[in-house]
Amino acid sequence: MPETLLSEPKIVLFGRLMDDLALKPGDYKPNHGAVAGLLRSEDARIARIYSFAYQNELVDLASPALFVVNGEGTSVDGKVETQGLAHVLCGMAEDLRCWSVDRDDVSVRLDVSTGSYRRILLDYELADEGLQDFVRGSAGVGAPANLTGSGRRPRRGRRWRSEDD
Repeated sequence: MPETLLSEPKIVLFGRLMDDLALKPGDYKPNHGAVAGLLRSEDARIARIYSFAYQNELVDLASPALFVVNGEGTSVDGKVETQGLAHVLCGMAEDLRCWSVDRDDVSVRLDVSTGSYRRILLDYELADEGLQDFVRGSAGVGAPANLTGSGRRPRRGRRWRSEDD
């Protein structure tokens, strides 16, 4: 990867293209923004991303996520120089692909969870306080819900978002 004084730090995504998901061509109007341009692109693909490199640091995602990427990506083949990193303690999987993107490029991220509705909906959204009212013998069973939120523990925070979002 060539370096110059004016080079902007790149983000390098590491993952695999999805075989069972594809983008459906749609009529995305130009006024729908930069995301529409990405989705209209002939080479837009969906990839499961496991980690990324940024400013000489390799970061594993807490949970792999699906991203819309451009093209097939390039083969990692365990080579450090394609990763934008000075060193890697252990080798990378040889079938991984990588995509180099600017930090201001746009994409679509889909966080995928599979499981029962109890796990992926109720446990996730209601967290600690939500299911306690449904437990047999709970003092709050049958009591009207307090819609103002006072007197209840605050709901857990949503996923972190940067101020740029």
